[in-house]
Amino acid sequence: MKRVMRLFFLAWMISSTTMGCATELPSWRATPARRAREDGAIVTLQIHVVDETGAPVEDASVGVGFWAPQGWGAENDNGETDETGYVELEALCRTDGTLVAKKEGYYPSRLHVDYTATDDESIEETLFSRRWKEPQPVQVTLKRVRNPIPMIAWHATTSSFKFPTVNGTCSLDVESLEWCPPYGEGKHADITFILSGIYRERQKDTVPTKVIMKCERPGDGLAFCQSDHWSRFQSAYQVSSDMEFKQQQVFEFKPWKSVLPYHTYLVFRVRAELNAEGEIISAHYGKCRGLTQLNPRGLISFFDVYFNPVPNDTNLEFDTKRNLAPDETLEQHQRRRVYLP
Repeated sequence: MKRVMRLFFLAWMISSTTMGCATELPSWRATPARRAREDGAIVTLQIHVVDETGAPVEDASVGVGFWAPQGWGAENDNGETDETGYVELEALCRTDGTLVAKKEGYYPSRLHVDYTATDDESIEETLFSRRWKEPQPVQVTLKRVRNPIPMIAWHATTSSFKFPTVNGTCSLDVESLEWCPPYGEGKHADITFILSGIYRERQKDTVPTKVIMKCERPGDGLAFCQSDHWSRFQSAYQVSSDMEFKQQQVFEFKPWKSVLPYHTYLVFRVRAELNAEGEIISAHYGKCRGLTQLNPRGLISFFDVYFNPVPNDTNLEFDTKRNLAPDETLEQHQRRRVYLP
């Protein structure tokens, strides 16, 4: 009896497998777009490399790589720009990829590229010609290394940097990246955080739902700027007159959501001294790649904070090899590891 049952079970398995193989694939798996992605097609890129002024960059190294959908290897191509800043690359493309450009004396740039999302007519043409569209023009900007200077730079890891209170006021010294008394040993209340509202997690962690960043000192201020996120040097070279400094910025917090607009960084002006007419005669400047996110444990994603110790020097281009932040302790040594200019 047991032998009969085993034979019956084996026959059922074979039958089920055969029926499964004969079943048609779901319609979404048989679409032309999916076929084109799986088979891959050649994409030709006409790349123009310029500097921040728009002038062409000759002899820049440019490379592009497209990953397979399952991550099995990559298709890539590379070359160098001519005297007009142009280079043409060609590679098999199944999914999106990365374009990288670099040259000595410039900050490298990295762009995301994707040519597979096309309309049905283009997809049919792709399947027939084995090519994605016609050559795709891409402009890449390489920002020149101008005048990097030593600065006091800190990397605030989210595992240790958090608001000392969830419903109250606390101030931050941006030079030492320390909270001011009674929460820490900071000496200058450069930026004050006013926290209100409470969000409670299941683990009973609490964080504020509203954050006000404020500069209490007259003449101090905060300006939010759009970053050049594609470049290794993402900020402006220096503080400019078109940066709009405000004494107060208000943010509504939602757990795991960015509290700043995408690709935004902060420039601060602190410790300002005014003359009798209320004009700024002295101030310190710096920048911050963060307050990008607060998580439900109250940790702040301040990535890097840069403080220019020279009064009235508006330069924001940091020399990563000349970090003036002290490293007397192991924690300070870890926090001064800032790799981006």
